[in-house]
Amino acid sequence: MASADTDTTTISPQTEGAPPHPQVSTEDETQNGTDVDDCAPQALLSGEAENQTLVQAASGEYVYHLRPPINTVFYKEDLVTVFDKEAIYSRVTGRGKVGSITWRANIYTYVLGARPDRPDFEKLNGSILIVIVHSGTVRIDLGTGWSLSCAQEVRCPTHVVPKVHLPPSNSGTHNGERWDYKIAFDESLPMFNNAGNGTFEFLARYERGFSVQSGKQVEEEVDDGWKFTGEYSSGSNVNHTIAGLSVFTTKVPQSSFDFTFTSRPKGSALIIVDELTRHEKTIKVHVNLKVMK
Repeated sequence: MASADTDTTTISPQTEGAPPHPQVSTEDETQNGTDVDDCAPQALLSGEAENQTLVQAASGEYVYHLRPPINTVFYKEDLVTVFDKEAIYSRVTGRGKVGSITWRANIYTYVLGARPDRPDFEKLNGSILIVIVHSGTVRIDLGTGWSLSCAQEVRCPTHVVPKVHLPPSNSGTHNGERWDYKIAFDESLPMFNNAGNGTFEFLARYERGFSVQSGKQVEEEVDDGWKFTGEYSSGSNVNHTIAGLSVFTTKVPQSSFDFTFTSRPKGSALIIVDELTRHEKTIKVHVNLKVMK
């Protein structure tokens, strides 16, 4: 198979007609005076980066190379706002709203190994890879003396299998009052181009470093997906970073799958967030099974 990868060090104007690149929210998202997503390059913030992107940022390398070349077929990209400043309420009298959750998901689906219109798709080792890049913040509007955890869960439907979630569990580095993490994903994907008549290898890559201030993030696999929980302690008006990358796979070539995204905040005695409190949304993950004419 021919390789279609190009130099990942270049940043150039976005290809005309291509969907916008993932946007990083900068609205009121600061953490001790530093942008929560300080590893995101300005090219991504402005939507002007080409699909091959590699830049140097304050927290180290930032690689965003998940979009294949423009003539690729059987590929789909969706940029979804799961929750936008969804309120966290306290049951303590007089407290009311104590914070909010903003969670975004950049969802990429790739048909691999065999054309999805082949009746023997599975026998030909065809599969669909689903990559979800998570970003966002948990904002706490309190003083000191509190603790709160907020679990993000992504659950897949029948016939879809969880493959990996990053950063790996227990991979963080403790640095004073924060924990530092690294997401590093790369996989060579056998894909199709030229109206489905050609094949090539696309190297999908994503790397990002991030920090959780006054807390840490814990990852674990659940029955049908992944859960990553931020555990936070005292701080005033602090935005805590939500970050991660989840990968799923399936051998069923259907046009969409319903994924469930859930956020479950739980507070200390000072906050007393009801343990049954949850924010949940079903999001349809689309797969491109046709060659666009």
